[in-house]
Amino acid sequence: MPDLPVMPLETRLETERCYLRALRLSDAPTVHYAAQAPGFKEGLGWQNVATLKGVQARIARDVAGWQQGNRYAFAAERKQDAHLVSGVMLSYLPDEPEPSSWLLAYWTHPEHQRQGYAVEAARAVLTFAFTRLNATVIWAGSAVFNTASRKVLEKLEFTWSQRNPSGYSVGDKVTETDEFFLRRDAWEKREHTRNHT
Repeated sequence: MPDLPVMPLETRLETERCYLRALRLSDAPTVHYAAQAPGFKEGLGWQNVATLKGVQARIARDVAGWQQGNRYAFAAERKQDAHLVSGVMLSYLPDEPEPSSWLLAYWTHPEHQRQGYAVEAARAVLTFAFTRLNATVIWAGSAVFNTASRKVLEKLEFTWSQRNPSGYSVGDKVTETDEFFLRRDAWEKREHTRNHT
């Protein structure tokens, strides 16, 4: 694995409505509550989140990954009340042929869905990935049944790559996914256009 830049745990990103910071163990009850919503863990492919202890273990792995520079799990807090409304994760993909390839995943708290928080938070994390982690390509997968997740990727202008029949498993159930990507040059072109219109 190449040397990856390690960002401090105190890293903060800002969007119009939210502050993004590292997910921490104190977020576990909120994430656990969100993970019990119908379709939540199936839509993300999360394992072992049925219990608070399982969520705490997952967050502990996220924090360790952040400290090693190969996983960045952000919590998006709404500015007006500090409620945790969304989460965005970046995971380094060491086996991809392109250097500095990362995987994007995201979720929205069930009480704050359909308000654009996932797109807003993910857009900030993409900027972080391309400008501070030197990412060359970001991959993302969406369960075929999860039309809301697919719409997030379309709004972020990801390109569809392929359908993966063995996408991911939760327990014994295999979930088919659509896979998408966004290359740095396409992102830079889009950002240039956005900033000059």
